[in-house]
Amino acid sequence: MWARHLHGLVTNAITHEPLAFANVYLKEGQLGTVTNGDGAYDLLLPEGDYTVVFRYLGYRSLEKNVKVAQFDVELNVQLQEDKMELNTITVKAGDEDPAYAIIREAIKKREYYLSQVQTYSCQVYIKGVQRLIEMPERIMGIPTSSMVINDMAANDSNLQGIIYLSESVSKFNYQVPNKIQEEMVSSRVSGKNNAFSYNKASDMLFDFYKNKLHIAAISERDFISPVAYNALFYYRYKLHGAFVDDGYLINKIQVIPKRKHDPCFSGFIYIVEKEWRLHSINVLITSNAQIDFVDTLRIQQVFAPISKDVWMPVSNRFDFLFDVMGIKGNGYYQGINSHYNLRPEFTKKTFSGPEWKVLEDSNKKDSVYWDSIRPYKLTEEERSNYREKDSMQKIFNSKTYLDSLDKRVNKPSIFSLVISGYRYKNRYRKEVWSVSGLAPSFQFNTVEGGVINLNMSYDKITEGEQRFFVSPTLRYGFSNGHFNPKLLVYKLINSQNFTSAFVNAGSDVVQFNNLQPITPFLNTFYTLLNEQNFMKTYEKVFVRGGYRKELINGVYLRSEAEWAHRYALQNTSYYKLVDDVYGDFTSNDPVDTANYGPSFKPHQAFTIALSVVFRFKQTYDLRPNQKIITGSKYPSLTLNYKKGIFGIGGSDVNYDFIKAMIKDNIHLGLWGTLSYQITAAAFINTRYIYFMDYYHINGNRTFALNKLKDPGDVGGEQGTISGFMLNDYYVFSTTKPVIETHAEHHFNGFLVNKLPLLRKTGFQEVMGIHYLANNGQSHYAELSLGIEHIGLGGFMPGFLRIDYVSSFTNIYGQLRHGIRFGFGF
Repeated sequence: MWARHLHGLVTNAITHEPLAFANVYLKEGQLGTVTNGDGAYDLLLPEGDYTVVFRYLGYRSLEKNVKVAQFDVELNVQLQEDKMELNTITVKAGDEDPAYAIIREAIKKREYYLSQVQTYSCQVYIKGVQRLIEMPERIMGIPTSSMVINDMAANDSNLQGIIYLSESVSKFNYQVPNKIQEEMVSSRVSGKNNAFSYNKASDMLFDFYKNKLHIAAISERDFISPVAYNALFYYRYKLHGAFVDDGYLINKIQVIPKRKHDPCFSGFIYIVEKEWRLHSINVLITSNAQIDFVDTLRIQQVFAPISKDVWMPVSNRFDFLFDVMGIKGNGYYQGINSHYNLRPEFTKKTFSGPEWKVLEDSNKKDSVYWDSIRPYKLTEEERSNYREKDSMQKIFNSKTYLDSLDKRVNKPSIFSLVISGYRYKNRYRKEVWSVSGLAPSFQFNTVEGGVINLNMSYDKITEGEQRFFVSPTLRYGFSNGHFNPKLLVYKLINSQNFTSAFVNAGSDVVQFNNLQPITPFLNTFYTLLNEQNFMKTYEKVFVRGGYRKELINGVYLRSEAEWAHRYALQNTSYYKLVDDVYGDFTSNDPVDTANYGPSFKPHQAFTIALSVVFRFKQTYDLRPNQKIITGSKYPSLTLNYKKGIFGIGGSDVNYDFIKAMIKDNIHLGLWGTLSYQITAAAFINTRYIYFMDYYHINGNRTFALNKLKDPGDVGGEQGTISGFMLNDYYVFSTTKPVIETHAEHHFNGFLVNKLPLLRKTGFQEVMGIHYLANNGQSHYAELSLGIEHIGLGGFMPGFLRIDYVSSFTNIYGQLRHGIRFGFGF
């Protein structure tokens, strides 16, 4: 049986203007599309008789009987604007708007429609378009002429208009409560025939029957559905009228947030009379709701009958506007759901793999395929974009063109040479050479005096998206005259199971605390300006190697071994820019700061370390040559073992250390996000052990916020929770059993949003509790209260964080207080 095209235009019956994104679908419910920006549609149908429904919000729906035979069928239709009927309703001053009665009925039916469909499968076509409208001459002082966006110069006139255009077709499976499986069978990206689209049907899976909608791309807060169980607390409603669509009476109701800074939608929802189901949605989220990255987001959904008493979304559309640091643009994503199956036969394996998988040959489809499967015609702007960029693709991929882009960005500047570091990029060979800037390469400490720590690197992406990285570092201390070179070689072997290996060898100056709690910049600042030399270091000549791999989904193994000859260092410089602030510097001995001699004898150490991370029921996406971890609803568990082995290579250490850590980020809806990390650690053998091998905490005595670090952690998220903010670096270092707990709750504006004077700022509140128990005898606790998302106008919008911290310990027997600054967004 041959397939033919049913195509045409949908226009306004009076003005004859095209109706963009009108819905066109078969009454039988299996196929549908929308018109493009020019009002044109195109449906590919097998031969047969059909009833085609044309629908557009604010217009009367129209049904047409069509016979598709041996030729394509052109069917142009005109839709009449629907006059809302409110003649029989009189709303007196003080009376409740009739919309409230409809909303109460819809709320009663919400749970029924939410759980009505337990499983389904469908085909999803998605088109994404992003446009650049305006580009400033400079961004944070850097000329845009030196920037490259989407392989084009940022100030190139060709960059204006569509900068990203993609299409995809996926097979989508769903099962309650939240099981999804999506397979992208075809993908097209304008100007990049070897690329894969990032379009995901699950990103458009917004269910307004749920009480809250989480839109992670624009906000940490959940948004309240207009038919949520508590919606009447958040919304006002106004009935704008009713109209008849295919025999159903449809109520048009305006939804208005009661408080403009609440996480709510504004716009219109359409509810079917007597059935109280959603007919369609046209709502907006604005910057009043404190969203990030975009100024406005419009969501439009259209439902259609799929079977008796079952309506499903056939069209999802998101439109957005953005203005970030003077970069202005807009775009949209349009999804068309078709070929619904409400009784699919799923197996246990259906949902056992990746949630989203991109087939390797999905980007090999030709234009004939896309013309046949695309549910609606491209606009002239989109056709032109495909023609121009596809024809220019050979040029864009040519060495001459890529070298011309590199020539722009490879120009050295005073800023790059002094501050940011210089990078030389070769796009054609997929290589980047870099050298650190002069300012960050300069350090100062009391052991080495002035230090030049020059870091260089070579980074290459090899075939199959593997990576080869080489980084030599040259370090010289002007006061003690020590030269310390080292070399790191890293190889990413397989990006789908994260297999990698590294070798690092040379000599280095490192902190006794392996967590590196104080940065060289902060130590330089406090040493020169505040007479406080917090950093305590030693020198080692070493060879270190490691291997990492994901054994099975969610189980990561990391192994390391190191041989090192370790030397004690002493203060050699007492220079300070500001004198008589705190007095004399302390020694370089972390235990006895009055000891200005060597803190330990030279020795050798051979150690091995194993770390296993379990992320239970880890979810992930799978692209060709890439695995993307999307999360887990369970905590992650990390088990560490470290062994100091006596005798090998003259090793003088003999100890065994074990550690277990559990951590998680729990999304609590409107209440925010709770992050916690609990660690238990102990030495089971300490026959020969040196201070740098002790268990150390992530202490902090500076003004900067301190993020937790764990060099043995693999596969989990690092740096998401603040560590101790007032604790000393080495007071609690120990070989005794330890329990360490950190918890931080980000309210995401839940409290500040209730305060009229503060909610306009976009500030968000955060609270933390931190606790340490050492051998059940010494205890340390901190409580912190802070504000994050603090902006500095256009220079740094919403990135800063300030915390007030109070601590107590039974060792000091006193309280400490302090203010800490950092980044929180």
